[in-house]
Amino acid sequence: MNFYKLLFFVLLFYTIEATAQKSNISFNHLTVENGLSQSSVLSITQDSLGFMWFGTKDGLNKFNTQNFEIYKYHKKDKSSLTSSMNINALLTDHKGNVWVGTQKGLNLYLPKTNSFKRFQYHPKRKNSLSNNIIRCIYEDRQGYLWVGTDSGLNKMVGPDKFERYFTSTGPAKGRVHHLIKAIHQDHNNVMWIGTVQGLSSMTLEKGKYRYQSYIHEAGRPESLSDNDISSILEDRRHNLWIGTHNSGLELLDRTKGTFRHFKSKKGQANSISSNVIRKMMVARDGTLWVSTLNGINIIDVENQTVRVLNHHPDDPSSLNQNSIYDMMQDAAGSVWVGTYYGGVNVYHENSTPFREYKSNSGKNALSSNVVSAILEDQKHNLWIGTEAEGLNYYDRSSGKFNSFRHDPENPASLSSNLVKAVSVDHKGRVWVGTYEGGLDLFLPESGSFKHYKPNPGNPYALNSNRIIALLHDSQKRFWIGTRAQGIYLYNEKSDNFDPYTGKDGEHDLRIVRCFFEDSKKNIWIACSSGTYILENNSNILRRFKTRNDDTKFNDINFIQEDSKGIIWLGGYESGLIRYIPELKTTRFFTKEEGLPSNVVLGMLEDAKGYLWISTDNGLSKFDRKVFKTYTVRDGLPGNVFNYNSFFKDSKGEFFFGGFNGMVSFFPDQIKDNKMVPKAVFSRLRLFNKPVNINDETELLSENFSLTKSITFSHHQNIFTIDFAVLNYIKSEKNRYAYKLEGFEKDWNYVSSPSATFTNLPSGTYTLLIRGSNNDGVWTAAPARLTIHVNPPFWKTWWAYLIYLSCFLGLLFLFSRFLWIRALLRREHELYQMKLDFFTNVSHEIRTPLTLIVGPLENLINETQESPALNRKLLTVRKNAGRLTRLVNELMDFRKAESGKLRLNISPGNIVPFAKEIFLSFQYLAIKHQISYQFISEEEEIEVYFDNEQLEKVVFNLLSNAFKFTPDGGAIHLAVLKTKDGFLEIRISDNGKGIPEESRAKLFTNFYQVKDPLSRNSGTGIGLALSKKIAQLHYGGLFLLDEKNTTEEGMHTCFCLKLKLGQTHFSKEELVEEFLNSENPEHYQFNPDPENVWTSLPQENVTEEPLTLLIVEDNHEVRDFIVQSLSPYYQILVAENGEEGVDLAIEKIPDLIVSDVMMPVMDGLQLCRTLKVDVRTSHIPIILLTARSGNIHEVNGLRTGAEAYLTKPFSINSLQLNISNLLMLQANMRRKFSQQITLQPSNILIESSDEEFLNKVMLIIENNFAEADFSVNTLASDLGMSTPVLYKKIKVLTGLTVNNFVKSVRLKRAAQLLRQNVYTVYEIAYIVGFNDPKYFSKEFIKQFGRTPSDYAFEE
Repeated sequence: MNFYKLLFFVLLFYTIEATAQKSNISFNHLTVENGLSQSSVLSITQDSLGFMWFGTKDGLNKFNTQNFEIYKYHKKDKSSLTSSMNINALLTDHKGNVWVGTQKGLNLYLPKTNSFKRFQYHPKRKNSLSNNIIRCIYEDRQGYLWVGTDSGLNKMVGPDKFERYFTSTGPAKGRVHHLIKAIHQDHNNVMWIGTVQGLSSMTLEKGKYRYQSYIHEAGRPESLSDNDISSILEDRRHNLWIGTHNSGLELLDRTKGTFRHFKSKKGQANSISSNVIRKMMVARDGTLWVSTLNGINIIDVENQTVRVLNHHPDDPSSLNQNSIYDMMQDAAGSVWVGTYYGGVNVYHENSTPFREYKSNSGKNALSSNVVSAILEDQKHNLWIGTEAEGLNYYDRSSGKFNSFRHDPENPASLSSNLVKAVSVDHKGRVWVGTYEGGLDLFLPESGSFKHYKPNPGNPYALNSNRIIALLHDSQKRFWIGTRAQGIYLYNEKSDNFDPYTGKDGEHDLRIVRCFFEDSKKNIWIACSSGTYILENNSNILRRFKTRNDDTKFNDINFIQEDSKGIIWLGGYESGLIRYIPELKTTRFFTKEEGLPSNVVLGMLEDAKGYLWISTDNGLSKFDRKVFKTYTVRDGLPGNVFNYNSFFKDSKGEFFFGGFNGMVSFFPDQIKDNKMVPKAVFSRLRLFNKPVNINDETELLSENFSLTKSITFSHHQNIFTIDFAVLNYIKSEKNRYAYKLEGFEKDWNYVSSPSATFTNLPSGTYTLLIRGSNNDGVWTAAPARLTIHVNPPFWKTWWAYLIYLSCFLGLLFLFSRFLWIRALLRREHELYQMKLDFFTNVSHEIRTPLTLIVGPLENLINETQESPALNRKLLTVRKNAGRLTRLVNELMDFRKAESGKLRLNISPGNIVPFAKEIFLSFQYLAIKHQISYQFISEEEEIEVYFDNEQLEKVVFNLLSNAFKFTPDGGAIHLAVLKTKDGFLEIRISDNGKGIPEESRAKLFTNFYQVKDPLSRNSGTGIGLALSKKIAQLHYGGLFLLDEKNTTEEGMHTCFCLKLKLGQTHFSKEELVEEFLNSENPEHYQFNPDPENVWTSLPQENVTEEPLTLLIVEDNHEVRDFIVQSLSPYYQILVAENGEEGVDLAIEKIPDLIVSDVMMPVMDGLQLCRTLKVDVRTSHIPIILLTARSGNIHEVNGLRTGAEAYLTKPFSINSLQLNISNLLMLQANMRRKFSQQITLQPSNILIESSDEEFLNKVMLIIENNFAEADFSVNTLASDLGMSTPVLYKKIKVLTGLTVNNFVKSVRLKRAAQLLRQNVYTVYEIAYIVGFNDPKYFSKEFIKQFGRTPSDYAFEE
């Protein structure tokens, strides 16, 4: 007997263990927070469209995976439910009708109108329901509907017609009680009725029912244990199960009429969890699901074993409440469970069976959620390393965790809590690699650790405490990878270590990432410098390279080999890499191919050959074609996994560690949801408000889900159509798409199932919707809805008829108006035609002119090396600029004529303003020998004016003065204040003057003084525009009489008069918070660390830095430029033009940045002075000014300035100009060097320094035979100091003087060698080399071969 007891307990243990190994059944929950009307769910069904229905104690709910639609009783609506209270029963019949049983009658849902048809008890109608309190609803195989009530059984035999079955006096003649709680039909078509006082069977014989009753009999233990029957069900083996209200579960033996009892017994195996039985259900797998007061019981009907599902507070995926009422399995196999306090629980048959391992304070769990290493020992238990919380030992038989942590007071404890790697050797010993703690060996006898610490004095010590990777290979070698100290091999006999550097130590193995041994026993080593392979039976470590790729493979997180011998590598940024050893080729799989992230951290292969890849954005299954990604939505503890944290155990279970715990699963238990979902329209919203059937919008006359077409009026122009994809399995992973045919060509893929449309044009459209389930299976065909948008009344046919009539009437009136207006405007027509002609021509000219100027600027920049051509292009640009100014002048004139010219008024010092424009004509004055003077008694006069517009006025007046002043004449510009609060700018000249008859018309549009001797003819709008600009400034422009001219000899004097102060301007015309171009706030040095400017890369880092000369009288602007440029260049500064010239000649800088307006000598004079001096003519110059660039193009660039910047300038623009000019200079230097040294007597240079370089070359060639010819001799012959000569030659050729001379000598030697007339020794002496050996050495440096070899080459 003892033996049998022992055998029973052993079998019981293995049964429990086997049950525990099954995938856990996990539930999702739908509660009031999700939109459920009430927490007590009493009944469940699924309709023919796929919607789920839930009956609660307060209302009926329809669920579409996203939202709940709630139905309740409304007193004034007879199409609503008969009652909202206690929806006890729900049924979907074979026709797809949904029946609802309530406390006050039966209801049939009418989908078309989204309403209900009521069936209730009527005392005067015998064919009505026998009672309004509905307890259960059932449909038999013949299609009849049976309804159990509190007073009798009802069979629906026709529309609105029921047959009633009441209690009889004897148990054999009828049902045992009138309160019906359960109805079921067995395989023999026998109807079984459960009441509160027993069980009855109804067998149809010859059109009549024969009854048999079963009740509890006190002296008969095989009878019913309880008369209160709550549920009846027949399983697939035709066992008839009866659930009782208080006494457990009964199994009926039909032949004997006896019952087998299943009751709840504490501590007994295979005992049900509660004697209070609510409902029963046969699942697809044939198991019997029983809902009770204390959870769900799953009974295997073959061996009658019981599995109990209960609520577990620590497991959020368990039942959220134990009091279970109804259960139902839907078309997809998901089981829906109604609880009394917890709403709806749903178990998805296809849910991913992921098992989580997480840290839980104070309980049996991992010590940390950050899992860094996983390993199975010889006992099949797990060693789990964590970050910062030590090592965990998981006893899989007992389910208990034991953690090992570093204890500073215990030297035998773990050396560090940062565990990076765990490995088991051939003896079963567990080795632990830690960060900052070194290597540990676990001693199981004492539960302690042996430490291997660094010892710099011991060459055989493991001299690193940062262990990253461990490997025990098939040859019983133990590899230890460290960070920064390389690789070590463990000597088991001597218990010490040897550093491993590979053959000759030619590879950088200091920072190890991981180890791997493939099937050919090759050792793979991934390091931060690359990946290396140590082949079997070889001591040679070679770098891993492929034929088709030059990747360094220096970011590898893991290396694995699959069952086909293919090597897979995971990169930190390069994704998943496949390497085929036979072909030696690789292929990269990244996000573009479907990976959730390019950071690949681990990989395992399952039995089907599929690869499971952990990343920092989920877990992917790769079937070698497509990636399928699992995330937290599928049950993962987190999306971010850790490197070196993946393992496949001896049973094929996969483990992956991450930053939020560890997950394990059996790959073959993960099933795909292949059920094709259905897409349905769920709701219509107009202006974001729900639209109901027959409401005030008049849009819906039937249920929107069944609507095929809908018509909107023109003012109903913002509407939203909600839809649903009826897949309840992980519905949050459903995907949706819609397309409005007639309006869109492409599908819109969205994560939220709704489509909003705004202001659709009138017309007819078709809305298509479709969706996919959680595993990417899309609907077979899209659902369609036709949408009509009616036009507004003003777009109807009769409206267009009215429009036509009105148009014809208006056309007649308008034609008459035009005829009258034409008569009135003839006088003005000539003027308008002229103005329009000039304006249109200006518009037409502007586009081609822009296309000319753009390429012209590029040509000017590209021909800097060819000054002759460059000077011609500058002339072209000057005239193009003049044409641009004329076009802009015409456009401004047009604006002024139409009153659209607006001023931007700001305060400014008028004296330097006028003087800088004055200086821009200085070149013309010198060229034509004109006496050119600027007169002002004051240095500073503040005036409010528009810089841009007033600049045009002064420029125009000066331009006219130069046009009409002969060579040798005089032009004066005077700035003076008057006593009446005005400022006057007078521009006078001693030209021939303006005839008296022309003075009155001078400021008239298009008027020109006839003078065939003038240098240029204009458009006749310059003075007219200038006068308008002066008037906009509330001033004036006048031509003074000769008698009023204060200066003798001046025949013409124009006076621009401006009012001082700002009161005469409106607020709109004044610029708020104006800062002039010289204001220090424009030039605050604030280096941006994210935008650090990089100076021109120097060709030789040993050369001295580039030197810039800054010439600026404003110390704040000067300091700003110096601070901005000093990190990149050597800076020289000067305060005026004269100092700048002296400093430039003395220091020969590489580039000069100069202001135009300066005391002593202005920037234009500085530019002219330096450009004509042979010592400084090569230096690029950038000019800075407060005036527009077009104004100073007249003079600035004519003097040789390479660039022009307008203040306030951007430091980035200045830096870019400097860099470009220096780069151009470097390119010219390379070109000159190549051309000069190509053939000594055949120079191809076309620069401004051509004459200088020709002279240098001639002197060198004339002194070839002079052995004592030196740099000083050359400088002396050129009449130039040696330092200046050095800098000049260096700038122009990039060579030192000595190297330049040597290069010319060697080139001449090369020419002579080709002629084959002289020997090598003779040629050496001819070109000035005293030592033939030195000559040969230098020749080899220059040409890469000996003189003899060079001479014999063709």
